[in-house]
Amino acid sequence: MSHLLVFSPYAMRPHLTFYEGTIAKACQVRGATVEYVLCDGLLPECDMHWDSMTKNISRPLDICEWCQAGSRARNAEMGLPTVGWASL
Repeated sequence: MSHLLVFSPYAMRPHLTFYEGTIAKACQVRGATVEYVLCDGLLPECDMHWDSMTKNISRPLDICEWCQAGSRARNAEMGLPTVGWASL
């Protein structure tokens, strides 16, 4: 049996998540064990909040919780399990 680990730091962006998710779901249907690794908010920079890099504006305090909750919900819609990076 194959195992597929997908690192998806951009799971809040539907156009990326559904593209990756389609490939992951196809592997799952063919018998692979699929698991998504999501960002745990431990990195100092965040592509979900570009202002932190371009305008030197700090990230909102709740952006990680907001992003993680949305990412888990989007993957749950596709029936794909998730795990946080720090859990590995």
